[in-house]
Parts: sequence; structure tokens; C-alpha cells
Amino acid sequence: MRVEDFLAACQGHEGSNGTRTMEVDGRALHFRLPTIEDLEAVDESLSYADAQTQLLRACVHDIDLAQVTQLNEPLLAEMARLDPLAEPRLALTCEACGHAFTLAFDVAAFLWREIEGWVARLMGDVHIIASAYGWSEREILSLSPTRRQVYLDLICA
Repeated sequence: MRVEDFLAACQGHEGSNGTRTMEVDGRALHFRLPTIEDLEAVDESLSYADAQTQLLRACVHDIDLAQVTQLNEPLLAEMARLDPLAEPRLALTCEACGHAFTLAFDVAAFLWREIEGWVARLMGDVHIIASAYGWSEREILSLSPTRRQVYLDLICA
């Protein structure tokens, strides 16, 4: 998977800047998509529903709390439509049977697994080099990745 694949999925969508308008129950609702600053401003002590309401209140113009609560579902659906990267989904096909399906892609969980894998490989490299040469972890980690790989190749040769 590449970042370009996700960005390509957004081609043709309206983007994230500016005020949007949607009609709900015959009334025009003016809103904007949430920003990183909006997300950071959400009170972490709130319940999920209250945090969602706080976020929507920051994004909706000229509306009171009761209206935000009533409009959560259609407003969130419209926001998701306008910003497909807010909840990225992968279109997949089973190679065995040809069944097509979509799957939510958790970017944070994926990134964390990648970091954990990188750390595990690096610690394994340190162990191998330290065992062979008696060097300290600090000395091994001060080597560039290319030089570490040269020593690993020499050990394995």
C-alpha cells in the first residue's frame, strides 16, 4: 500500500477547505470539515457521544446543541462523503473466489504495527552484532543502517 493509493481515492471529491451547505428537514445547515486543531481541542474526559457533539459544534455554524444532537447522523454521513480519507476503506477482492468487499483501514494501528516490526528487527540486528563482536548497543546503534547491514552480512557469510 502506498500513500498515493489513498490520495488517488480522493480525486474528484470536494476537498476539505471552506464552508459546506446541506439541507436537513427543509433547513440549510452550514458546516465545515473538522481540522486537526478541532480534534486536539476535544475534551478527553468526555464520553464518545459528548466528544462527537463537541467536535460537531465546532464545525457547524448557527446551530444550538439540541439541533447538533438531532443532526449527528446525516451530518456525519455528509462529512464522510466529503472527506473519504477521514475513514479510509480498502477495496479488496479474494483471489480464490473473486468475492469483492471493502475493509476499514486503521491507519494508526497499521503504523504502530510497522513501528513494532521495525523495532523488533533492529533489536535482532543489535543482538546478532553484539554477540559476534561484543560491541555495546550504543555503539551498534551509532552505526548507519548501511554499515549495520554490512556487518550483518559479514556475520551471516
